[in-house]
Amino acid sequence: NKMLDIDLSTPLTGDIYLAGQFNDGIPQGGSDYINRVWLYGLSVDFKFQPNYGFSNLSVYVRNEKTQDTSYQVTLAWGQPFSIGGLNLAFNGFMDVWKDDVRTVIITEPQIRLNLSSFFDNDNFLSNCSVGTEIEISKDFFDKDAGWKINPTGFFALSL
Repeated sequence: NKMLDIDLSTPLTGDIYLAGQFNDGIPQGGSDYINRVWLYGLSVDFKFQPNYGFSNLSVYVRNEKTQDTSYQVTLAWGQPFSIGGLNLAFNGFMDVWKDDVRTVIITEPQIRLNLSSFFDNDNFLSNCSVGTEIEISKDFFDKDAGWKINPTGFFALSL
């Protein structure tokens, strides 16, 4: 909408824009479950998050290397919040796409604790966070994988 100099926003939606992605994977253990894929479509930002949070919905045409052309819908979000002086964030995404034989679902919600809750701004660790992410997927690894849950812990540096 900025390129066309028209305001397409509504009380709930913000910017609308062209979006694209390129994804590719390296076969692991004989499995190539992440194929080369080009995604292109439209994205819309939502306005209802407080405290500098965001949410975005993208609708893509999906051109995967080994599949017929299909679709993918992606929801991404990030919401900072505080509890008792601790600075946290709830971030993540959810992808849903259709290929020739299945509908794939993958979501990776995460909770981050910003270490700025404990360190001054001049400390290296004030730009870091620790957290947990839970990958929940259906048929992501192959067409018969079913539902899988993969929890992880992480340490992240924000530059």
